[in-house]
Amino acid sequence: MACAACRGFIADHRARLSVDGAHSHSFINPAGLIFRVSCFAAAPGVLPVGAASDDFTWFAGFAWRVALCRACGEHLGWSYHRLASEFVALIDDRIIDARAPDGPSAPS
Repeated sequence: MACAACRGFIADHRARLSVDGAHSHSFINPAGLIFRVSCFAAAPGVLPVGAASDDFTWFAGFAWRVALCRACGEHLGWSYHRLASEFVALIDDRIIDARAPDGPSAPS
């Protein structure tokens, strides 16, 4: 997977992860914005920033931090963690499948 803005490497497609029974999820944030995200066990191309928060978390029991592209700084999603468990939820329309250079993210 790559950043749609700069094409920088974000995550290996083999790191796809099912969280709460699904790889992809749709959520509405407190401002009313709708996000469709896909979960990955690891995303070395993102940089989690800010203090962890459990306010308005989309995944019960997990605290989140904003996840930015390490290469260009684009907001790509959120990093979630609790105790020894963590994953990244990447915004579908901000990532591309690196195996298909100009196409959208592969369906889950």
